[in-house]
Amino acid sequence: MIPWLKRKSSSDPKEDGCTLPNREPCFLPDEADTLLTRIRREYGLDYTKRKSVTYKKIERFARTHDIFSFRELDERIGREKTLEKELINLLTVCETYFFREKEQILYVADLIVKGRIESLLCAPCASGEEVYSILLAVSEKGPVPKNFRITGIDINTDALDSARKGCYSSRSISNVPRHLLATHFTENTGKYRITKTFDPHIRFERRSVFDANISTLGTFGAVFCRNMMIYFTETEKRRALSRLTTLLEPAGLLFLGHADLFFTPEGYEKVHENRILFYRKLRI
Repeated sequence: MIPWLKRKSSSDPKEDGCTLPNREPCFLPDEADTLLTRIRREYGLDYTKRKSVTYKKIERFARTHDIFSFRELDERIGREKTLEKELINLLTVCETYFFREKEQILYVADLIVKGRIESLLCAPCASGEEVYSILLAVSEKGPVPKNFRITGIDINTDALDSARKGCYSSRSISNVPRHLLATHFTENTGKYRITKTFDPHIRFERRSVFDANISTLGTFGAVFCRNMMIYFTETEKRRALSRLTTLLEPAGLLFLGHADLFFTPEGYEKVHENRILFYRKLRI
């Protein structure tokens, strides 16, 4: 055994080769697996097919925080919520844009204007593009109903901060029609900030669909959960669907990404309408 990995006799139980001050790095794969198991259990994120890249990313994160083993990082995030949020932010960085898969957005906007959907959940909401896209689409069809509410949840606090600010790059807003840009955005040095018109209808929260208290969000007439489950195992997909089902009203609509599922969830019927695919919760 390499000398610095040997446990030293000491009154301090933390004094071993992987936790001593000024120690050398000790990033062991089995300890990384334990950490990733925790992340999968709490957030549903599965990095089994990207272990090597993920290990390197987490190791770099640990080193920047003067942490020199996966085990120590696991222990630290267990008691330091700010550190845990930073790690989750790193692992869930994604790029999205306005009016992504716009057919679903236009379809649900029509139902909102007609009063058939009074509340909607976007999970995850990333940096808010989906939330604002739905409201922009509604505004084109008529006034946003006064009692309509849309909730966006995500585990990435950086993304949520961006959503609350509502400031986007030219690339992000490239699919927004020009007349909506002129009406609902202000431009400054290449950044586009959405106006506060929609604020009364929106709330953003840091939540995971696996949170024990997720039901406190209430129930919704529709849920957008697009392109999240592609990162889940089949087991985690079914767990997530179970949680989402509790958040849907009877006959509520579930919109998923095209690659999220290859089976019809239990308790739903698959619906093809106007070339739009979604799932309707069965009435019990």
